[in-house]
Amino acid sequence: MTSTSLSLRCIARRAETHDVASWQFEPLAGDLPSVLAGQCVTLHTMIDGKPHCRAYTLSSSPQDPFWQVTIKDVGLVSHHLHQSLQVGDEIRVDGPFGDFHLTALPCERPLLLSAGSGITPMWAMLRDELAKRPDADIRFIHSARTPGDVIFARELASLAEAHAGVRHALVLEKVGKEAPTAHPWVGRLTPGMLKELAPDLLSRHVYLCGPAP
Repeated sequence: MTSTSLSLRCIARRAETHDVASWQFEPLAGDLPSVLAGQCVTLHTMIDGKPHCRAYTLSSSPQDPFWQVTIKDVGLVSHHLHQSLQVGDEIRVDGPFGDFHLTALPCERPLLLSAGSGITPMWAMLRDELAKRPDADIRFIHSARTPGDVIFARELASLAEAHAGVRHALVLEKVGKEAPTAHPWVGRLTPGMLKELAPDLLSRHVYLCGPAP
């Protein structure tokens, strides 16, 4: 798949958490290139008169008529986009590119493991896979600091409720008074937790995305 350079217009911006937002883009002319769920694009911007760029995973599904990036407000470029990128703005975007996608391997029963903003490719993969195979057997385990830091929390719960084959769990470092009923998995993901949440781990293809810890 060939990467291209495009001029896109921001058509929507939405807050996901206190420090994460999503932007949706459409082309100024023509159609968007085809994309594989999990791939990235590079956003170009000017900061203090100097060009900067950074790659972000698309959180949109290939079935969506737009491209979406979901960005945490951390780092120079990301902070600048949070402060400046608004609906109606135009931006140069290169892509798509990357080999992190479910089509790289025969993947009948994936286990998606993510943490923090690493959920973005997993969210794209999950939606794409269910569009192709609504009854797919998928386990999705996501780690976050608190309930308020879970990106796509409501959407993920709704999708799991609508598809019997999707089993998902949240592992949270800190929880409020609602634990342990609402959030029984507290702390960092451990081998013991993983064994309980995905007892058939060794029979699945595992996709992992998140910070080093």
